[in-house]
Amino acid sequence: SNYEIAFVSGVTFEIKKGDNIPTVKISALQVYPNPVASGQTFTVKTDIPDAVIQVFTITGALVKQQEAIGLATPMSLSVPGIYILSVGGEKVKIEVR
Repeated sequence: SNYEIAFVSGVTFEIKKGDNIPTVKISALQVYPNPVASGQTFTVKTDIPDAVIQVFTITGALVKQQEAIGLATPMSLSVPGIYILSVGGEKVKIEVR
């Protein structure tokens, strides 16, 4: 079975039991620049090809959803605020000023 053990700065570590030797899978979700000016383009970088990127307000309302374009997807948001981006279960905060 899989055990998720930590979430640190956008990196999730996953330990799998197998042959009594744990293996570690590291997957990263990055958003840059962060913070970003409203209406300006930021990049969502993920190691999950063709994933769905969801953008939520801090209260949990879905405000945008789009398919990833390869491993680096350009996006923009026009309303200033703090948002949570979610890709494949990983989450990262972005500030739009």
